[in-house]
Amino acid sequence: MLIAGQRPQNARELFNLRHAGARNVIERIFGVVKRRFQLMVAAPEYSLAVQGKIIRAICVLHNFIRVHNPDEDLGVTDAELSRRTPRRSAADFGGSVSAEERTIANVRRDEIAQRMWEQYQEYIADM
Repeated sequence: MLIAGQRPQNARELFNLRHAGARNVIERIFGVVKRRFQLMVAAPEYSLAVQGKIIRAICVLHNFIRVHNPDEDLGVTDAELSRRTPRRSAADFGGSVSAEERTIANVRRDEIAQRMWEQYQEYIADM
């Protein structure tokens, strides 16, 4: 387990540290986007390909609005948003993950973690 201010000791700790940081950023982004675009609050009714396009389009619109009207009030509080947001299960996103899919994902994650660890080791060696 990584303690604040301590360097990661292995590939898993480094991966988890970076993954948690990325997840926090993504969750904040989705919170902002959900407040602005109520389409993001409802359960998805579109294919995954279309959902991906919708998310990208909404992010572009959000950034455009921020540039051209930075003082705009989103008008929805976090508390109100959480009351409107339905709880979701795996079934909402196409069902469960097969054992084979889980194995493939785990192998991919471990490969990414190992590459991160090797790059991190090179970085700290050069410090």
